[in-house]
Amino acid sequence: MKKGATIIPLILSAIFIILLYNNLSNEGSASYRMADITSSNDRSHGKQTQHDPESTYKVVIDPADLFISIHGNTYEDSSVSGIETYYYNDNSLILADLLHKHIVKGVGFRDRGVKHEDFFVLKDTNMSAVLLEMCYLTNPQEVEEMLTEEVQYRIASSILDGIKEYLTLQ
Repeated sequence: MKKGATIIPLILSAIFIILLYNNLSNEGSASYRMADITSSNDRSHGKQTQHDPESTYKVVIDPADLFISIHGNTYEDSSVSGIETYYYNDNSLILADLLHKHIVKGVGFRDRGVKHEDFFVLKDTNMSAVLLEMCYLTNPQEVEEMLTEEVQYRIASSILDGIKEYLTLQ
C-alpha cells in the first residue's frame, strides 16, 4: 500500500462484500456464491513476474461464471479520484465495460476508464474476470462519500445491475 493508505481499505472491502452479498441474496431468482480470496502480500493486485509462494492468492471456490475483485485505490496525491475497471482476457472486456458503465452512472465519481492490465488475479482465471477500483482511498472526499450508506448501496446495486445485464447477454 502506498504512503497515506490506512485501515480504510479493509473496512470498505468488508462493507462492499456484505452489501453486495445481501443485495444478491435478496434477488432470490438466481444462486450466487461469494469467494474468500486472501493474500499475505498484496501490493500490486498480485502482479507477479515470477512465482512467489508468499504472495500467491488462495481462492476457495467452485467453478464460477464470473470473478469480480473489489478494491480501493491509493496514490500519493490526495487529489486523484475516480473509478477504474481492469480486465485481462478479451472474454472479460464486455463484463468490464458493463460493470464500469453501471458503477460510474450509479455512483457519480470521476470516470477513469476501463483498462487492460496483467494483474495476477485477472490472468489466472478461467471465467470472465474484472478488478474494480471503486475510489481512491487517499482522497478524503471520496472516502467520506464511500462511508455513507447511500453510496455503499448505490455501489452494490450498480454492481448487481452490471452483473444482471452481462448475464442476459450470455
